[in-house]
Amino acid sequence: MATMTELSAILEAALRLPSPQRAELAERLLASLDDVAEERLPADAEAAALLGPGWLEEIERRVEAYRRGEVTPVDGEEFFQELLARRSP
Repeated sequence: MATMTELSAILEAALRLPSPQRAELAERLLASLDDVAEERLPADAEAAALLGPGWLEEIERRVEAYRRGEVTPVDGEEFFQELLARRSP
């Protein structure tokens, strides 16, 4: 098992990666937790009730489009900076 110092070093290295590589790393890490995630995430019915009609399907559609390479991930911070810049006079 890795020590906290080793985990901190891994995190620091990961955060220095460009956004697309960080997204790929995050996806792979999350996929490695599928068995744990299934135990911790609410059932589809509960999630649908929390999110509202159609959102689970929309989320699945977007994730699959990303996995097929049909969309390019955008860094969240960059997105919001661009959005604010568009709204500024």
